[in-house]
Amino acid sequence: MSETTPSASTVLDTQAEFELEARRVKVAQILAAQAKDAERTAEIAHVESERVERRTEALQLLHAFWSTGDAATFASAMEQWCRRPGASFVGPNGQMFLKQLVSAGAPGESAELLADVLKAPEDDAGAVEKFTRLLTFIEKVRQGGHPAPARAPFLLSYVWALQDPDRWPVAWTSALTSLRYLGWLSKSDDPTRDYLDFAELVRQLGNPQELGHAFFWFEKHRFVGISPHLTERCRRGRALSQLVGTDGHYRDPAVREASRLNATAMAYELWHAVTGLSAEVAAALKHDVSAAANPVDTKTHLYRWWAWASWRVTSSPASLRLHATDQGLWIAVSPGHGRQGWFEETGRLAEKKLPLGYEFFQLLPFDDDPGRIIPTGRSFAGGEFLVGRDVPDDVAADPTAFCQLVVQVASDVASLLNNFAALLTTVADDDTGVAALEGPIPEDELGSLVAEFRSTRGYPTAKDEQARIKQLEWAAQLTDEELDVADLSVIRQIVNSGSYGAPGPQSRLNTTLNGLDAAGLEEFFALIRDLLWGPEALEDRLDRTFADASRFPGLGESVLLKLLAVAHPQRVVPAFPLKGEMGKARLMRLVGLAPPSTTLSRGAQHVQANDRLRELLEPHFPGDTWAQGQFLYWLRTRPEGAAEQVDDGDSIAALAEELHLPTDYLTEVREMLLEKRQLVFFGPPGTGKTYVARKLAALVAGDLSRVRLVQFHPSTSYEDFFEGYRPEVSPEGQLVYRLVPGPLARLAEQAAQSPHLQHVLVIDEINRANLPKVLGELLFLLEYREQQAFTLYRPEEPFELPANLLVIGTMNTADRSIALIDAALRRRFQFVPFFPSEPPHDGVLRSWLEQRRPEAVWVADLVDHVNAQLVDLLGGPHLQIGPSHFFDPELSSKRVKRSWQYSVQPFIEDQLWGRNDELLRFGFERAVASSVAAGGAAPPDWTSPLAAAAAASEDDDAASTGGTEPGR
Repeated sequence: MSETTPSASTVLDTQAEFELEARRVKVAQILAAQAKDAERTAEIAHVESERVERRTEALQLLHAFWSTGDAATFASAMEQWCRRPGASFVGPNGQMFLKQLVSAGAPGESAELLADVLKAPEDDAGAVEKFTRLLTFIEKVRQGGHPAPARAPFLLSYVWALQDPDRWPVAWTSALTSLRYLGWLSKSDDPTRDYLDFAELVRQLGNPQELGHAFFWFEKHRFVGISPHLTERCRRGRALSQLVGTDGHYRDPAVREASRLNATAMAYELWHAVTGLSAEVAAALKHDVSAAANPVDTKTHLYRWWAWASWRVTSSPASLRLHATDQGLWIAVSPGHGRQGWFEETGRLAEKKLPLGYEFFQLLPFDDDPGRIIPTGRSFAGGEFLVGRDVPDDVAADPTAFCQLVVQVASDVASLLNNFAALLTTVADDDTGVAALEGPIPEDELGSLVAEFRSTRGYPTAKDEQARIKQLEWAAQLTDEELDVADLSVIRQIVNSGSYGAPGPQSRLNTTLNGLDAAGLEEFFALIRDLLWGPEALEDRLDRTFADASRFPGLGESVLLKLLAVAHPQRVVPAFPLKGEMGKARLMRLVGLAPPSTTLSRGAQHVQANDRLRELLEPHFPGDTWAQGQFLYWLRTRPEGAAEQVDDGDSIAALAEELHLPTDYLTEVREMLLEKRQLVFFGPPGTGKTYVARKLAALVAGDLSRVRLVQFHPSTSYEDFFEGYRPEVSPEGQLVYRLVPGPLARLAEQAAQSPHLQHVLVIDEINRANLPKVLGELLFLLEYREQQAFTLYRPEEPFELPANLLVIGTMNTADRSIALIDAALRRRFQFVPFFPSEPPHDGVLRSWLEQRRPEAVWVADLVDHVNAQLVDLLGGPHLQIGPSHFFDPELSSKRVKRSWQYSVQPFIEDQLWGRNDELLRFGFERAVASSVAAGGAAPPDWTSPLAAAAAASEDDDAASTGGTEPGR
């Protein structure tokens, strides 16, 4: 690491001072905004009066516990106490966690521990010691997820705050969340470090009790005005961005961290304003809006010194944006990215429609001066632009005044945003205003895409043929004559099946149909007959049916369009929705067609979109609307630059190099996954199973959007994993239950929509759950892909697992739970071992160290030596030390020893519990000495005589030292 230059040192020093001042001013904003909430002010006064009495009572209970050492009585007394007003100790982080600790371990084991750790420490070092004791105990007694280490900060800080409230702020969930939403606090896997960072930050900002109330309020009211330091943050971020080396990367980690904190604070500042005022903006624009913001880092992995957040107009690329730079804050219209030539089109249009008091701002290209905007008056200067006005500092800081300005600007530019949306979706071919084609994809380009579709998608497949057969079968039952005698079974088959297009789960419609009486059934079939065979134009029949369908809850547009596609395959393309990610409007843009004008009726929009798509694709798929629809959906999910994708062999080789595993091995594992569709990686903890699984999943899927990770635990249920009913409040205020899909159902639906793309579900700790209970009938579907089964909550909707949905499970064998996996599950998965002592994983740590930390290769000798002993002692490879303990870019002898003592050694002690003589050999110094004596490399600071003496006296030291390791 290069030394910090004087200029960098100066910038960092002033940045630290500025950061603290800016945070204190922001806290003052929050407190001022909260003070205007009279109900909240009264609530705080009431709570504080109750807490004074509760604190006195709790301290009495603590002193009684310290006097008697009776943890059970203490926990019981606390359970009664915490239900009194103002205690705020009820819940999983407080009383429930305390009870878990009291009952954990050997009888009475936790009492001495709790008596110590619940006494407030004098300083941070004492806090670290108490945290370490508690967390070590938790890891020792933990079963599944309980007791959870993440709950330790609240328990300790709450009890410490009773004793010393100014030094030890309570780690309220709302306070932690608020500080993270301000960009001032990060979360790690170390509860100790997280709490001490939190405590230090709160001490710097003010009174812990006052801040606790303020952050509780802020969690629900995040917009309190723009920070007066926002522009200065941009200036300082620009200065930090100059402190990079010739390679374009930060020269100093401290500069990188300061830049990250600065950029994150800016991003959240605007994000809170946008999310806090979305309802007001939507009302002023008369459009639905969604919040969006820029990432804090750039494509070159440097942190931004500018920021923006916007209200995006639904169904349009345009947005109303807040844009902050070192020049100030602007509120402006952004045209977004529509199509080629979009900035020129919208810029010229904006010149004609520019409201009074507004001007153009040119956004400079990233390579020129990223983030910089140049005012160009009321003239469009070309390139990417904004149209808006600046925000005075005093207005920005006042939430009421800022809200009024935002609403005023939104009202002023609403017409301009509508014009942008109309320009994208409607191009008039004459004065009638009827939507015309923007210009379809050129014929040669479309032909190339069709050829690629037939090749990569493999069209037609057996599933395509099955879809056609189903369509013919159903169409015969939907004729005008057959509908006179039809029953609901044919309708249920069509709408609940994924064959010939999937309209989605139809639980609500099934419930409606089940409740129909004779008159209702007659009315329902009359509606369907009129839609399919009525004499009027199709768009008129659709409009009438859409209006009448409200009498049958759940009878939506996608269901009605599927019935039409089945009955009229020559006319209707099986692409059912109009809007949304997979809607016809989006599909039209993909092939260069303008979606229908929104001035048309809903039915007319459906028909016009359908006819234009069919007209464009008919020459390539004559008379085959199923192929046309499949081509469009394939195009929707086709990776950009598909023709330039990296060679698969190169991808495998690159991943093998990253994972320090042989290319042939990874190739074989990938082939096993594609062939069997289900794999389980099993082995001791810390062997990289989850890491490799996620990397392999990303490689096979080709896009992280097609990868999903879930972690099983003893409480995981079928409803969590697949689907189940969840309560919610209806618009009428009644409690109803809705079928909510879980991660498997969601990914299966996504995979079914893109059958030419692989999707991968990674199930971490797959053996922690009750698998037969969690999987249910999915156990059948895992083996018999693309066959249908009726699931627990869909007795009338057949479900199937797509062939392109792959599953990778990980299984920790330290608890021998792999032996509990039944034969049925074993048959459906292939099991891939991850054992540190066996190829190819035996060389992973050594290879990583040789490449990243060559001076620490001795660690590989140590781990290999100890693992060999553990295999002998424990009768197998399932309880070894994984290499992940030592994948540390800053690895040193000190860090190795710390990791050994607080991670590796407790793991070994769990396996050799009660075998004290054998445990002695695995203390750090003894283990290193034994490894060196066996021919392994020694640490750089290792003293050879000590190593030799320790190795020679290995069998005698226990008695002579009373079990104490040499060197301690």
